Amino acid sequence: MMLTQAEQTTFAHTTRQVAVLRDLSYWVFAFQIFSLVFLQKFALPVGKLPISVPMITLYVCLAVLVLKSQLYISPLRLTAVGLLFAVTLVTQITIRKPISAPSFLQFLLLYLPFLFVWRVSGEKYLKLMGVFQNAMIIAGAMVFVQLASQMVLGLGNAPNLEIFVPHKFLLPGYNYAAPITWGQKFVRPNGFFLLEPSFVSSFLASALIIELLFFHRLWRIIYYAAALLGVVAATGIVMTLIAAPLLLARRNFRAAAVTGFAGIIGAIAALATGAADLLLGRFSELGSPRSSAFQRLIAPLLYLRDVYVDPSKVLTGVGAGNSNEVGVSLWPVAKVMIEYGALSGIIFMIFLAICMGRSVNKPLALALFITYNFTGGFLLVPITVIQILLLACLLQISVPQTFARGAAGRFSPVDQRRQGNRGAVPSPG
Repeated sequence: MMLTQAEQTTFAHTTRQVAVLRDLSYWVFAFQIFSLVFLQKFALPVGKLPISVPMITLYVCLAVLVLKSQLYISPLRLTAVGLLFAVTLVTQITIRKPISAPSFLQFLLLYLPFLFVWRVSGEKYLKLMGVFQNAMIIAGAMVFVQLASQMVLGLGNAPNLEIFVPHKFLLPGYNYAAPITWGQKFVRPNGFFLLEPSFVSSFLASALIIELLFFHRLWRIIYYAAALLGVVAATGIVMTLIAAPLLLARRNFRAAAVTGFAGIIGAIAALATGAADLLLGRFSELGSPRSSAFQRLIAPLLYLRDVYVDPSKVLTGVGAGNSNEVGVSLWPVAKVMIEYGALSGIIFMIFLAICMGRSVNKPLALALFITYNFTGGFLLVPITVIQILLLACLLQISVPQTFARGAAGRFSPVDQRRQGNRGAVPSPG
């Protein structure tokens, strides 16, 4: 019996759904995204050391993917990681002063997973990114709930997860309830599940960039942009501005129009709600040594300069965990150079460039590379490092030989038709 066109379409759609349900690797990745977004405040106390839950689940998920033969080790990444670890180890041996072994071990464990590459089809890549996009719908909804709560119940009355969880099971050292400025009652939303406003801002910007590059769903673009503005944090705004030129350069006129329209709507909303004034006020903090902006953007350079007054520190650094981070949020490269020496810092930047340079999503990779390296102390922050790994470094597109690549470096029209209306996936090259 011949099936009608509608029946054939329904059958093909059902078959794809069943295939997804049977795809263990998809669910492993989805579980890690769930852990990264919704469990990032949680830690398991091991003695006096709190171990990040997403970091634990990352190694579990990587182990499953290795057993399923999904991952392979990139020789170039292996060389970079091996050189980085070898040089940092030598500096710690020769420094002749006590170091923090847990700090050095955490450094090794956080960046070891960057060895791995997971090659997937263009269709599967979009499905995996779709998991993150859906998770950020929930996070964005919580931003709106926290804003609405303060409008109804008064400034500062926003629901927060930490009041329900014992302190020992939370990652310490984070400002879960961050006012817009010191002394102000308005508390910037953190998305309930996420660590701080800067984290939900970064994650929402990541979702916005992914949406603009691959999916082009206007309602989601507006949704992510509105939630991003509602956080009133500069991190995501900066990421979006960094990615914008590449987004416009890579897409067609229609996508550029969607991007421009979303930008206009966002600008109007920012001006109408006063968010623009609040964001500009955040940038004006650069001149105040006690402000978060100064400690994250200016103080790291001043501290690096002070440490390198001693020539011996240029070679070996001050030792793992020995940097004084009171009143300063050390950039990752600055922290590596201060604790492990200048050569380690150079190799570290090369290592990051190698891992992120061939990202499928280059606009997002560039935005993450700059904000990670130059806006705060993220070297040993598992959430940010895992965000970079999952969204910009781990996945690469495996292009079947039967698929021709066009002059623009994208999949052939045959592959684009397989993607439906979700947009073509750029090649990794």
